[in-house]
Amino acid sequence: AASRASGPAFGAALRFLVLSSLGSAFALLGIGLIYATAGTLNLADLAQHAPQHLAGSVGLSAFLFIALGFGVKAELFPVNTWVPEVYGAASVRVAGLLAGVVSKLALLLVLRVLMLVYADTAAPVLLLVLGVLSVLSGELAAYRAEDLRRVLAYSSIGQLGLVAMAFSMPDAAGVLAGLALAFHHLLVKPALFLLAESWGGRLEHLDGAAGISVLGGGLFLLCALSLIGVPPLPGFWAKFLLLKALFGFGGGHAYAAAAVLLATVVEAAYLLRIVGRLYRREPATVPAPASPELVPAAALGLLLVLVAFAVQPLGSGLAAVARDTANAALYVNTVLPAGVGP
Repeated sequence: AASRASGPAFGAALRFLVLSSLGSAFALLGIGLIYATAGTLNLADLAQHAPQHLAGSVGLSAFLFIALGFGVKAELFPVNTWVPEVYGAASVRVAGLLAGVVSKLALLLVLRVLMLVYADTAAPVLLLVLGVLSVLSGELAAYRAEDLRRVLAYSSIGQLGLVAMAFSMPDAAGVLAGLALAFHHLLVKPALFLLAESWGGRLEHLDGAAGISVLGGGLFLLCALSLIGVPPLPGFWAKFLLLKALFGFGGGHAYAAAAVLLATVVEAAYLLRIVGRLYRREPATVPAPASPELVPAAALGLLLVLVAFAVQPLGSGLAAVARDTANAALYVNTVLPAGVGP
């Protein structure tokens, strides 16, 4: 963000720096608490011997600190206040990279700790609560936003909250839903940020924009419908897997499905409102997206369509990955073969 060399860019970079430093401190504090309680930081060893020692208040506090520490990058509530400023000030490529890749890696780290060490504790409920708060706050903020980049930034918070909700279920179904949501977000959100290079700014300036770029308008419509979850687009199957996993897991997770449905309604309201502006019969006041933004966005849109026709094989592959990820015994036996100790 600071590379833009403007006041808002420097402010966004400073906010991100402060929150990242705070997140690093939280993560280190959580790791220190685990070591003080369990006496080891080897994940395989922790999976074997430490869960019973980390089920108490100290162990759960350690997980919360780790979740919030990595949650800065994962855009989790309440450490995600940097997102709208940074995404609004940074280049679209940097924003797309942060939303599409970096945030998922942070959540995968939290997932690994949860699966191996905290699966049988109250930690999944903590992650579920953070996910629900991220979804609701992100989508409601996106509904109220009047700038396209801010809409996409807040929407990213909501989408990553869905991934966190899925990963809060430490079984194969939850991991599968989280991977599907993450993969879908990886395709859709960078494409939308690329379109925002030319169409970024206040929403009222988008009136009639689809008339000067049929491809740009079509790509935005395609991505918006997939984010909402209109079948047979990949976004529908990702949300279906999430709802199925939430109801199947039971407990408080089943009630969280209401938050998913409410967020979907809010998401549909603001995305279709933008689509309506794009297709108004009025002279456009924004330029057409340039080729450097439109070509990669079109490639991502094409890949999204191809995924819709290859849901079955891709779903089978993700399911296999989810089963291996949820199998803590497989990880332990791989890292610490029989007869080998720390």
